[in-house]
Amino acid sequence: MKRLAALAVVLFFVCAVQAADLVVITEQNWDQFVPAGKETDAIIGDFTLKSDRVWAIVAQPLKTRNANMTTNRSAATSSI
Repeated sequence: MKRLAALAVVLFFVCAVQAADLVVITEQNWDQFVPAGKETDAIIGDFTLKSDRVWAIVAQPLKTRNANMTTNRSAATSSI
C-alpha cells in the first residue's frame, strides 16, 4: 500500500511538470540559473533545478564547503 501511494505521488509530479533544467552552476550560466535576491545561497559548482513551477538550488557536497552560520546579533532587541 505504501509503495502504491509513493508511486502515485511520483507519477503526479512527473505528469504535472512539463520540463525542467538540471544544471551545474558555472560563471557562464549564473545569471540564467541562480535566482536573484539577498537570501539566495549558491556558489559555482552547485546544482540548480529550474522548471515552470520549481526553482531549487542544491549544494554540491564538498569537504571544503563550510556552512555560513553568520548572524547579526547587534540587530537583536531584548523584550526584558
